[in-house]
Amino acid sequence: MIKQNKCAICQKPFTHSVKLLELINFQPFLFNQCCQPCYQEFLKIDLSKKHCPYCLKQLDKTQSICSDCLRWKKENKNKFVYHTSLFYYTDSMSTFFSHYKFEGNLELAKVFAWDLFSYLKPLLKEYTLVPIPLAPNTFQQRGFNQVIELLSSGGLSYDNFLIKPKETISQTKKSKKERLSLEQPFLWNPTYKKVENKKKIILVDDIYTTGKTIACARQCLLNKGFKNIRSFSLAR
Repeated sequence: MIKQNKCAICQKPFTHSVKLLELINFQPFLFNQCCQPCYQEFLKIDLSKKHCPYCLKQLDKTQSICSDCLRWKKENKNKFVYHTSLFYYTDSMSTFFSHYKFEGNLELAKVFAWDLFSYLKPLLKEYTLVPIPLAPNTFQQRGFNQVIELLSSGGLSYDNFLIKPKETISQTKKSKKERLSLEQPFLWNPTYKKVENKKKIILVDDIYTTGKTIACARQCLLNKGFKNIRSFSLAR
């Protein structure tokens, strides 16, 4: 089955062939709303290359773990968040997020819809997705939570277990030293009064840098008794 569509990035028409897997999963209209030339600008993480086993940061031949994860190892007594991502944070991905997050182009949330669905949907049998929240002022200015819109574009369910009551300076505007000194910005969402803390959790963010945001969110969940916590981001 062939469908005509319009690329969310360049606005040019492109054709989309409905895959057998889409029909099996009853998702015949879920696809990456992006033409092939635009999609090829993004660089998927190549697992054949040497990466940190905990966060997928590329390593040189002498490293077995990245410096950030070594820091988390010392701070958390050898306990790690196992993080996965789909794409490297390249110039093309930076431009994408600039248009998506800061210029408010919500159509761009659909660019990776199928990628997110095909990776995360099978995990929902065991895990609950928990998006990283925005502070109220940021949400009001932006009008949307970019992580939630990405998940929604892929038809993925989630729970807002966390809230961020106060504004903090964007991690993208900080130096690495400033990112790592981030104090706990998250709290448990009081609207979730009775939650089974045996649930397995995947924290979801848009971009992974040093891992400090994920570490803070993880600690908040650990304080509520959750033990099995992983994390995921579209890019790192």
